[in-house]
Amino acid sequence: MVRRAVIAGCLFLAFAVIVLVLFEQRAEISAPLVQWSNRHLIIAPVGFILLYILTCIFLIPGFLLTYTAGAIFGFLHGTLLVSAGVTLGAGAAFLIGRYFGQAWVERRLAHYPRLQALTQLIVDENWKVVALVRLCPAFPFRICNYLFSVTKIRFSRYLIGTWLGTILPALIHVYIGTVIVTGATESASITRARLGSYLIGVLALLLLLFYVGRLAKRAVNRQLEMPRSPDRAISA
Repeated sequence: MVRRAVIAGCLFLAFAVIVLVLFEQRAEISAPLVQWSNRHLIIAPVGFILLYILTCIFLIPGFLLTYTAGAIFGFLHGTLLVSAGVTLGAGAAFLIGRYFGQAWVERRLAHYPRLQALTQLIVDENWKVVALVRLCPAFPFRICNYLFSVTKIRFSRYLIGTWLGTILPALIHVYIGTVIVTGATESASITRARLGSYLIGVLALLLLLFYVGRLAKRAVNRQLEMPRSPDRAISA
């Protein structure tokens, strides 16, 4: 428990440092990207979605892309683009795992009994578990894309569960990216009161995401601990 608290504290401190550094350099970082995206109204969003899909396929963390979406495209458009990129990227990884890499995924699962149990749970509970797992940080998003590919869940239901489970994190992280560059297009400085209000809002949203993640984790754990009969397998 203490170890988890220390790790969480270090991660939060690192995140705070990154936010402060980016905030100080927001104009220099965001202005050229915003100008380029404004000149390429089709290439910029399409390129962003394709880049997000590649991060899902090759297991590359995409949190920086999510923050960048808020900085470049704004809150509304950034959220739409991230949601599209996450869902399509998860779908691409799922299809690759199901039709080309199933043997590799199953070999990897052999080393993780808890993930094996999760695959059975997905068979039983379908898209609802997919949505809960997406909300739970304990299950890495990009690895679970391939994990889901060896279950019997239908592709359409997998996409629905993925979209429902990722929309809230997308909203929060894109908002953080938007806050980081707030003022970059307005002025070089921002009042301390306004900065404080933004930081309080970001902290509140992060706490909300953490709370929802905890609830999702508990729900998944309860389902994993429930005894399951071999014949209880809902058709996916």
